[in-house]
Amino acid sequence: MFEDSPPMVIPAKRTPRRSEQKKKDTNTPVRITRSRAKLKTKLSPLIDKFKKIPGQPSTVEKLRYRNQQMEDLRSLDALELQGICKDERVVYVGKIDAIFDIASHRTRLHFGEIEAIEVSSATELVEDEAAIAEEVVSGFSNWYNLKGFVPDFGLFDFQVCFGEKDDSSDRISVLEVNTVKRECDGMVLTPLDRNAGETLVMCPFVYYRAMMDSFVTNVGYRIVKDQEREVLAMVKMEVREEGLTKFARWDDKGSYGVSYVLPKHKDTSRFRPICPTFKEPMVKIGRVVAKALNHLLFQLPVDNHSNLQAVSSLAARLQRINRRIERGNREGVESASYDIKEMFNRLPHEDILEAVEWIDHDQRKGKLSVRVNTRGRGASFGKTTGADHRRQLDLFDILKFVRLELKHTYTYATGVQLRQVIGILMGKSTSLPLTCILCAYAECKFLNNLGVFRKRVFGIRLVDDVTLVTVGLSAQQRGAILDTFESCYPQNLVLKRSDTGSDTLHFLRMTDRIVDLCDGTNVARTVRHPVCRVAMVTEEG
Repeated sequence: MFEDSPPMVIPAKRTPRRSEQKKKDTNTPVRITRSRAKLKTKLSPLIDKFKKIPGQPSTVEKLRYRNQQMEDLRSLDALELQGICKDERVVYVGKIDAIFDIASHRTRLHFGEIEAIEVSSATELVEDEAAIAEEVVSGFSNWYNLKGFVPDFGLFDFQVCFGEKDDSSDRISVLEVNTVKRECDGMVLTPLDRNAGETLVMCPFVYYRAMMDSFVTNVGYRIVKDQEREVLAMVKMEVREEGLTKFARWDDKGSYGVSYVLPKHKDTSRFRPICPTFKEPMVKIGRVVAKALNHLLFQLPVDNHSNLQAVSSLAARLQRINRRIERGNREGVESASYDIKEMFNRLPHEDILEAVEWIDHDQRKGKLSVRVNTRGRGASFGKTTGADHRRQLDLFDILKFVRLELKHTYTYATGVQLRQVIGILMGKSTSLPLTCILCAYAECKFLNNLGVFRKRVFGIRLVDDVTLVTVGLSAQQRGAILDTFESCYPQNLVLKRSDTGSDTLHFLRMTDRIVDLCDGTNVARTVRHPVCRVAMVTEEG
């Protein structure tokens, strides 16, 4: 009890009652009678359709067979799967879908099912050539910019494109591929000039000799006997001494790449050196500096050099030349096209640094830094807070970084560590802008030394393809200017004439008559180019 509370009484646990009748039934045996059979209630057909049907043994066998087929197909590549789809008449819509479709198709064939594979309407193939021709013609007729008649396509055109369905003469079996693979065992298989569709098979000794000539025995490289970790420690210490620790953002996990060579498409006896640099400790800042150098180059006055930003800038440059020609004498328009050979491998480091110092002339105008977008395109002069993924690069730091990178350029070739002392490594992000800056510096000095002929000479250059256009000059004057132009670049560079001396303009693998560029009545010309297809280079005057 607690104070005046009534006593707490817990009731006893209730026991279940058992009636006397139940006790009697349990103890006294009685006669067992058969109960009446229950009638099965008929269900609605709609309800009966959703009843669960127990799995059949054949279903498990089908799944096991299908999984086994998928395991066999998983190791095949896309080309082999396309061949199997062609042989077994299965629609190929992708590597993953092809594995499922082929396995399902084989399972149905194995268990005697006749149903075909269901494919979506988006992947259905129209087999009637006439229907394809009508659809193509209808598509051309709906073009908004279509001028002229609608092209007519015959059945022969589509038969040539798609080939005969039952003709297997142009197919290569897997057995033939494996036979060729065994014959090429021990040989060097390399893409032909970065073309993934062509593979060149060569003797290992030929490839080894090309590697030795391009790197190890080349005068532009020196063999480094120190270990890679010692070289990296030395470069990191020099970065700290130059005050570029915050600027460079050194990556301790970085290492130097392994170089290789690719045979050129025009002449397989010549090779193109490729030097990957994606693992280097300062590769990230190299990309940012490359954007800054491109911005400095593009801010130069257009008439002071011949550099083009891209192929798309060719039309505007030719329009500018046409307007300049129309103002003065339109007679005697001639051109000379050149190809700069060994552009990256023979550039002297001293000339490169001199060109970078020259392009920093913006520093004298009060512009001390470049604002670069680290996550996309875009650069400008000004300051940044870093919140918009833009980084401010000081012009002094850019020059010190370029000097440091040219001094410490390392790579591996045939297992030997090398340091490049002449030229620019082709795999670096700064290789292309530094080369263009050096050429623009040489062209600026050439144009400034022409004197009164400055307004009669025009240049166009995209990397190593350069064209010089002269207007109203005599044969003697033009010859002297061409001789001066051929020697304006560094002595290590070789200019090879790419035209035949005629009135035909050969630039960027396109052809157009230079005399039509300054026609006063109609200066509209269409230039066909293998990369940009069709480009209007001038407009009607």
